[in-house]
Amino acid sequence: MGMLDESEASKPRIIIANYLYMHADCIEGSHFYRYCCSNPCEDLMGQLERSVQAPHATPEEIVSLVSAIPAPYASSNRTLPPALVRKLEDVAGHHG
Repeated sequence: MGMLDESEASKPRIIIANYLYMHADCIEGSHFYRYCCSNPCEDLMGQLERSVQAPHATPEEIVSLVSAIPAPYASSNRTLPPALVRKLEDVAGHHG
């Protein structure tokens, strides 16, 4: 299921919800409730989205922001692996 985004008339898009993480971090307690853990990536994505505050960002902007986001398992001002940066650039090139 998706939603049509016509915010740019010359570039209509379809937004598709990501169901991959749906209940992935949950254990059924019973038919009435689940025990769920938060996904640590959601906090990082939230920080990135609040920093970008736009529907699009360049790979350079994303790399700079991600490198500066503090994370409990990595120091800030870290350098992203070149292979990961290339993948980001490939995705950006594919989607224009």
